[in-house]
Amino acid sequence: MSYLIQYERNMKSQNGNHDPCPNKKDTVYWETILCLCGTMQIYKEIYHTLHQLRQRGGELVPTKESLRIVRGAMPEAEWEEQRIKYLEPRRDLIAEVLQTAREMAPKKGDARL
Repeated sequence: MSYLIQYERNMKSQNGNHDPCPNKKDTVYWETILCLCGTMQIYKEIYHTLHQLRQRGGELVPTKESLRIVRGAMPEAEWEEQRIKYLEPRRDLIAEVLQTAREMAPKKGDARL
């Protein structure tokens, strides 16, 4: 089964309920990222890192071709600690999942929304 089919099934079965902080403007991106991380073996190692970051207030900002993680409501000192300890060592893998999520996230008017 292709990862795209697994992703679609996971999104439907969870009703897009992966975001621990739903109803924010970046929810669709977090749902896509956390669903990808929960579905694809290559991203499983970063699932908990990103999930915890979201729970602590991290946010996603769309860029032209990807997404950027920002501290959001997280205090700056905590953000710096989390960034250095958890994000930097997995930078390449996180960048890959951010770009993939940007490409795959439902767009306005998409039936998945």
